[in-house]
Amino acid sequence: MYIVSNNALAPIKLPFNSSRNQFLGYDIAKNGQTYISNSKDLYVGSMGNNFKKIYSSSNGFRLVAATTDKVAVASGAVNSQADEGGTVTSARANTGYVTVIDSAGKAHEAQRFASSIAWSPDGNYLLVSGASGNAVFDSSLHQVASVSVNNAGLLTWLNNTDLLYSIDSQLWLYSVKTGQSEKLTALATNDSLTAIYPSSDGSYVYFSADNGEQAEVYRLGLAGQVSNNTLTSLSIFLPETLGSCHLNYLDFNQPLFLIAYPPGVLAQNCQNLAQGELRNYGLDVSQFHYQLIQLAP
Repeated sequence: MYIVSNNALAPIKLPFNSSRNQFLGYDIAKNGQTYISNSKDLYVGSMGNNFKKIYSSSNGFRLVAATTDKVAVASGAVNSQADEGGTVTSARANTGYVTVIDSAGKAHEAQRFASSIAWSPDGNYLLVSGASGNAVFDSSLHQVASVSVNNAGLLTWLNNTDLLYSIDSQLWLYSVKTGQSEKLTALATNDSLTAIYPSSDGSYVYFSADNGEQAEVYRLGLAGQVSNNTLTSLSIFLPETLGSCHLNYLDFNQPLFLIAYPPGVLAQNCQNLAQGELRNYGLDVSQFHYQLIQLAP
């Protein structure tokens, strides 16, 4: 394992002997505290150094999630259920545990199988997803909310009280305070959301989708931003290839038009083709920044 700090890559000296097949769980809190587990023991160190053991369990850890003054771990396993002929027909969640250990070493434990765990940005709430559904707990592992939505996936904290999640091609917002859900947007029915990434200030959410032929990344404004019709036009015909020139775009403060060209082709020729294509769609070429990218031989 390695840690990246100040543009430098340094190996982490593990506090235990590890083997190639051994599971390693880890997470880094915002204050630089590094937590690492070898499935049975949990250690903490400062920026990957001077580790000390703070917790042990015979249940075995699979997941580690850290916040500023505490860490959560999840234990347990999934057993396969077979029919009389020995064929696996379904998966059944075995008994699992979620444990929160605070900076004083005090542990709170709840019997619940988890396939993923994630702290809210302020560290006050823990999202636990698994075979029993999606639930939100406080730091003492008292349940405060349940996301009772069928087929909800990709649950992600937007802020300290709101969660984003997907249902197939739809993006939804769930309020922990009110227990209400709101549909934010929907793509074509053959699209499937694959990842959700909110911006650090919560004003935008980026999400990716795949329709079986190509993957795309989208951005949605959550703070009343005015929609840019130019970007809607770009999404109609991009990405596109004209001759040897590959055209695409990035949606930020001002649209960035990406122009990739192979060796031996004049960059300016590709830019001229790109600007001609924009004019064909009635777009003002002066509205864009252009980035020329030479492809590898």
